[in-house]
Amino acid sequence: MKQAAGHVLRARPLLALSGAAISLTLLIACCYDSGFFSANLRLAVQYLLSPPFAYWACIGIILLQKRVPDRWYDRIFFLAALMYFVLFYGHDVHVYRLHGDNVCQIAYWKVLFHPNLAGSIGASFTKPGQVVLLGVLYDLQSFLGPGVFLAGQSLIMALCIWSLSRIATDIGGRLAGVIAFPVAVGTFHFDFLAGFSSLYMVPLIFIGLRLYFYHPHRKGLGGLLLALSLQFHIQTIAVLGVVWLILLIRKDWKELAVFSGYCAASLLIWFLVILRIQGSLVRFDGGAGVGYISPAHGYSGASELAQKIESMLSVVGNGLEESYLMRFLLILAVIGIAGSFRYRFKSYLIALSAMLIFLANVLLLSGGLNISHYFGVVYAFACSVGIGAAVRIGRDVYALRSAAVAVPGIISAALLILLFNFSTFVAYKEYEFSELHSAFAPGVFVLLDQNLPSRTRLMTEDDLLYPIVVLEPGRYSALAALQHFNVSPEQDRKKILARTDFIWLSLDGASPYYYLRYRIVKDWDHDPFRMMVNDMLTTGQAGSLYGYRFEPVAMDLARMIVQVSPESGSEPQGSRL
Repeated sequence: MKQAAGHVLRARPLLALSGAAISLTLLIACCYDSGFFSANLRLAVQYLLSPPFAYWACIGIILLQKRVPDRWYDRIFFLAALMYFVLFYGHDVHVYRLHGDNVCQIAYWKVLFHPNLAGSIGASFTKPGQVVLLGVLYDLQSFLGPGVFLAGQSLIMALCIWSLSRIATDIGGRLAGVIAFPVAVGTFHFDFLAGFSSLYMVPLIFIGLRLYFYHPHRKGLGGLLLALSLQFHIQTIAVLGVVWLILLIRKDWKELAVFSGYCAASLLIWFLVILRIQGSLVRFDGGAGVGYISPAHGYSGASELAQKIESMLSVVGNGLEESYLMRFLLILAVIGIAGSFRYRFKSYLIALSAMLIFLANVLLLSGGLNISHYFGVVYAFACSVGIGAAVRIGRDVYALRSAAVAVPGIISAALLILLFNFSTFVAYKEYEFSELHSAFAPGVFVLLDQNLPSRTRLMTEDDLLYPIVVLEPGRYSALAALQHFNVSPEQDRKKILARTDFIWLSLDGASPYYYLRYRIVKDWDHDPFRMMVNDMLTTGQAGSLYGYRFEPVAMDLARMIVQVSPESGSEPQGSRL
């Protein structure tokens, strides 16, 4: 009788977890397109018959063998993951297909060694760690070949996937680690191909938390990794702050001093690198100081808190509606949160505190709502703690041998598998590699233009500046962004013009951030410089403003090039040296 009662007591929390998982799964599944499950089943079969699945199935069988000791499990897992990316993604990984914001980080690397270009670029918030890694890989491939970039990025991606699978293994056993691999690959493969910051930030946070809280003999290394995560995105400062508060509450003064030292040193490095690249404190926020006062799409920048919350919920809701993978990962994250309390892995919840910066950025600072940019830690939590907890719950359910518990668990697991979007594994299967990705092509167009002499001082679109700096940082003696000029007051504009010989204006409207398209403030329609440019485009005649003459020297459907010179008899502001 007592034994039966014990089974019932142990079953209650597992029943609650299984019931919650089923309810959430069914609730979100109701929002899916009617044809999703049939299409996804076809994609699942396609994936199961593919070489990548056969590769990992063989590795998984090896890893699940009890004869393989833990140290060899880790080594085999990491090496197998590394070779997976080299073999199956090698033809897709190239510096010239990186997303523009990450090409910008390579440009910042070049600016470090060309101080005359400091403050010329502002397209992406500076991430010093990413600047160094991508910049070094780019320089190495210049004389060692493109294989260097592939090897470096594959190594980092393997570390990212291994770190998540290792945590899943700790919680749910080796089976959880093997399952976590394909899910994590499907989640972060776009970050891998585009070089996003999550690829570098995630392993530092999750390996750091694992070592710091669950491996006392490696606590120092864990704290150092957590502090270094700040170099890849400012949102990790929330993670550091929560760890700091935990140490303060525990009154662990010695560890608090050591951890504070790590964080202070990392923050100082972050500050000095950005100051060197941006050249001014006013450009630190990546907003008005660099010419982008709010996003060109999405959030309107309304000041009322209620409107901001409504806008944020709308964007998140649209993301859930459009992304099947996002829904699947959020379900796993919820299971992971429940499992963290059930199985005493609560320290991993600290990673989710990075979302506080997302909320602060949107609700307090009127920042952008780039979900994929900020939700990386949530996705990583789902792939690691979520999968580990789900597998462990399944093992506990199986151990109870109770149909009342097993049936809901099996149904929940089956629905979760169906909810995974297998198209993530075939999305880039037919990708055709081009010599220059679109992020570079417009910059090459500028560099090849014969109307712009070398060593001149050029002002142009911000999106054109970073490929120019990456490809030929010594081509122009000075560079300036039209977007920064656009938000500058009149006196500052005069100083910028004093350091400008030519202005390149894009006319094809390819980017929503190009000067003539980026008009999110109504007052900009009556801006004197913009009105003068419109007159020049209409009449083809020169214009005069701020004591300078603007002479069109070339114009076609793609661009207009304007030569800048002081008007005779005027005194230009600042030096033209």
